[in-house]
Amino acid sequence: MLPMVQDMPSQGVVAYLVSGDNEPPRRVQEDPDMGERMDESKGAAKEKVGDLTGNEDMEREGKFEKNEAEAKREAEGMADQAKGKAQETWGDVTDDSETEARGKANQAEGEAERAG
Repeated sequence: MLPMVQDMPSQGVVAYLVSGDNEPPRRVQEDPDMGERMDESKGAAKEKVGDLTGNEDMEREGKFEKNEAEAKREAEGMADQAKGKAQETWGDVTDDSETEARGKANQAEGEAERAG
């Protein structure tokens, strides 16, 4: 099995496949939604550590970071849902089943993104 290397740029998680044959790593996956989920998890962990250690500042920071990432994920999901609904409606009006299907898919993607 080939090893995976991951980095976390500001716009999501990128995975690279490392072959071990002196070749540069190849990009194999990108998930822009992963960034918000990671930030939510980090914020929740920070909040919990602050709570357990009695560090109210850390607890407050963690809660803020978690809520900020959650709100961003929610907003992006709602935007995808709205875009999908507009596409679906346009496809229905123009009798374009492909656009209508793409719209439904975008709505489902937005709903999944909002769910986390």
